[in-house]
Amino acid sequence: MSLETGRIKPWKIYAYGTALFGFGIMMAMNTTYYSFFLTDVAMIPAAIAASILFICRIGDMILVPIVSGLMEKINLRWGKYRSWLLIAPPITAVSFTLMFTNLNVSTSVKIVFLVTAYLIAHAFVNFEFAALYALLPMMGKHPADRTLISARRVQFSSAAQIIFGYIAMPIILFFTGGNAKAPGLQGFFITTAIFSTIMLITFWFVFYISKEFDMPSASIATANKPKGLTVGEMLEQAFKNPPFIALIVGDTCRGISTFAVSGTAAYYFRYVVQDSQYFPYS
Repeated sequence: MSLETGRIKPWKIYAYGTALFGFGIMMAMNTTYYSFFLTDVAMIPAAIAASILFICRIGDMILVPIVSGLMEKINLRWGKYRSWLLIAPPITAVSFTLMFTNLNVSTSVKIVFLVTAYLIAHAFVNFEFAALYALLPMMGKHPADRTLISARRVQFSSAAQIIFGYIAMPIILFFTGGNAKAPGLQGFFITTAIFSTIMLITFWFVFYISKEFDMPSASIATANKPKGLTVGEMLEQAFKNPPFIALIVGDTCRGISTFAVSGTAAYYFRYVVQDSQYFPYS
């Protein structure tokens, strides 16, 4: 904290934002290239690849409330939420990188492996992302600090998307080798490993600088608070809140359109333009 009571040091606000940058640049590999990887690198038929993605996204949706419930019940030695910034990122980094592998096994075994890697990766993505957001009000106790942290969160997330768009495909093609015009297995694997490592470093950095905000003693005190609303009560209140429903519908439509465009861009440059080197200029 700075000398002004209750205010966070400005550099720590920027440090918090770096985790959103690392997270965004890693997750963009999934939203932009994973369907292309399944069909054109792992050589899984399109219909089966679509089924894999559907199963994985449903599984991810189911995991979200489970992860949230576990986080509220578990108290670890490094803080209630901060602990997950230490534990989850290395597991996420390894399993996320394994999503971009193409084992020399039967298609059925390959599918089981990729689905398992996806679900493990996204289970721990939920742990680390929820923990990062839970730290926001703990770090920003002053309204001005919360505003600044929220602004930096958006800025760093946007920066991740912009930078990813320019550098991801050139890096993939570079590691694919041989002046490749189409991305290959080695390029995807190494690029994902690099971006996952960036995520790991930035989350561990936030873990390091946030010790004063989420002390183990405070976590224990939080755990002893009276129970809040049940899941049923929360759902009941949510579905009786028209502005909240409108927000969910609007954000869902935005997500669908964004993922549709980003997910098909790799195919466009591969089969229409016939040169993925032009992808960064789209």
